[in-house]
Amino acid sequence: MTSADAGRPEPKGLLVGGIAAGVAGVMADLLSPIYATSFHKGFGLSNTQAGLLVSAALGAMAVVEFGLAHSIGNRNLKRIATYGIVISSVALLYISDVSHRGPGTFWPLLIGMTAVGLGCGLTFVAGNAALSYAYNSERAFGLLTFWYMIFVFVMMTTNPSLRQMYPIVLPYAAMVAVQLICLVLIWWRLPDTRKIAAQHAARAHDVEGSDPGIDREVRRDHPALKLFSAVPILLSLAASLSALALAGVWTFAEDLGETAGLSAQLTASFLGFSQLIGLLGTMAPWLLGRWISRAVLGIVSFLLVAAGIFLVALLHQPTAYIVGNLAMNLGYWAAMPLMLSVAADLDRDSGRLVAFMLGMSSIGLAIGPSLAGPLLGGQDTTLGGWVFGLIGLLAAPCIVVPAMAGDRAAQALRDQEAA
Repeated sequence: MTSADAGRPEPKGLLVGGIAAGVAGVMADLLSPIYATSFHKGFGLSNTQAGLLVSAALGAMAVVEFGLAHSIGNRNLKRIATYGIVISSVALLYISDVSHRGPGTFWPLLIGMTAVGLGCGLTFVAGNAALSYAYNSERAFGLLTFWYMIFVFVMMTTNPSLRQMYPIVLPYAAMVAVQLICLVLIWWRLPDTRKIAAQHAARAHDVEGSDPGIDREVRRDHPALKLFSAVPILLSLAASLSALALAGVWTFAEDLGETAGLSAQLTASFLGFSQLIGLLGTMAPWLLGRWISRAVLGIVSFLLVAAGIFLVALLHQPTAYIVGNLAMNLGYWAAMPLMLSVAADLDRDSGRLVAFMLGMSSIGLAIGPSLAGPLLGGQDTTLGGWVFGLIGLLAAPCIVVPAMAGDRAAQALRDQEAA
């Protein structure tokens, strides 16, 4: 394992509350195919306009995550998550109401999607920041992304049926229902992370007084972190590049499936089922971290993402589409919890680096759909395939140094906890 004191039970309610907030906040990005399809086919907008609307939500998420990065450790995360769920739920209901207004809906939808991004950004950063206080960061973020996959699987596979029963309105109402369930779990279980940080600091102070040697080791291998130093920037760049590459292809995944020869119904169902392969990826850092370094796991994960993008966007064959999507989901959902666990180990009891990395990731998620509109929204997707595939490849070397630093920091913290 690469997290401090991996066998220790987590603070009561932290995993349930943090995961609930993370799932509620993930609706702005992981459900982008649902938004893009409803905007294009349900509202009659072009693919470029649909991509811009998704980008607006993700850009708003980035603004929130960057805005909270420096102060997130001192805030009431339960309250932040509540504000986020209220804002995003109202925005989702507003978007479903806009569907009855007829032509000229781009600007009202832009307002709605921006509000969705702001609300989801608040909830998402609160959930991920809470899990940065976990003793075993790989397990915590692995479980978080595991539930992402379950949520997206359910939403993507039921969306075609919901869309047929009551177009646009019912899928958005389902999202609001999930948000409210998550809100109940947050208020029931999420602890005050500021108290957890104080307890960790007290234990560290006791170790410093009883064993100066351990304290020197921690200071050497886990120095005070500066957000704008090389290691955090490399880690955040890996998150941003991988998110940009994946979001570009994922946003128009339904259109690419039909181009590859699959029916619209089969494509939508497959995209939901394809998330199940991501369940294996979410567990990889947690289960394999004992034997394989996070640097190696990160490189392999990003190479899988790039390979999947090339297959989906360049070949346009049913087999290539299926294999490529499975590779993308397996690789990205192994890389995401890995990067979050590295961020948590490098900046324990703070959540600053987790929030900063999520902000950088959201920038990539926001740029991806905007680029994908002109590059992948037409008949010829060759240029888009090369652009997004090469961007995905660039993420691989960026993860090496941060992952190695995270492993050293985790070992130092394990020694401190043992002392």
